[in-house]
Amino acid sequence: MSVGAVPTAHTVAGKLVAPPMSDPAKDVPWPERRFSQAVAEGDGISIIPIIRGDAEVLVAAAERAGAEAVLVESIADAQRARASTQLPVVVRPIEATPDVLEAARAVGADAVALRASALGNQGESAYAQAVALGLDCALCVKDEEELHAVLEAFEPEIVVAAPDRHDGEEALASTLTLLTDVPAGKLVIVEPLSSTRDDVVSFENAGVDALVIDAPGEAEQLSAMLNWLIGAEHPLN
Repeated sequence: MSVGAVPTAHTVAGKLVAPPMSDPAKDVPWPERRFSQAVAEGDGISIIPIIRGDAEVLVAAAERAGAEAVLVESIADAQRARASTQLPVVVRPIEATPDVLEAARAVGADAVALRASALGNQGESAYAQAVALGLDCALCVKDEEELHAVLEAFEPEIVVAAPDRHDGEEALASTLTLLTDVPAGKLVIVEPLSSTRDDVVSFENAGVDALVIDAPGEAEQLSAMLNWLIGAEHPLN
């Protein structure tokens, strides 16, 4: 496939399946590793901070502290993050419109995280466009109903479990229950209510590949949190 060629999504057994990923156009910045590759090959469970604030400073701090990728919620932050790191950059837009997905690709984002609850009637076309643009596409689900709907309509490589929030142990238990319905072979990411070392151990033991965490707005605090979760003091190391 030539550089910049766009693959086409296709259906298998009634499900929309992503095509093989194309190489990026030469004039578009791109990370050294794809998002799915970074998560799959990470040392133990991967930590993905949500960057809110000074994206350039926070992303640099996250990379130094050992994050495997970063998640942002706007195209502007994706562009700032891409300029500051070789880590995969994931965009989780409020709306997955064609213009937003094209903009994510244009600024060098590696992946998009699409909320199942926000896809509506345009879900199939949004997913198809994302994978056709060469973006890794993670589908975010909050409960068994959304998970089953996503698995019925698509063949996603990456599933993000983000259940409705309750409190501590109940949220952890509901997340672990949801994970039992994810088919083997998927990359599984969890966005938990809390992010303690004990939670990291529980999720890693359950076969989770990565955690999405709310990142502090200060670089020093972000570094300390990541070091606490995945640094030398982590009980799994």
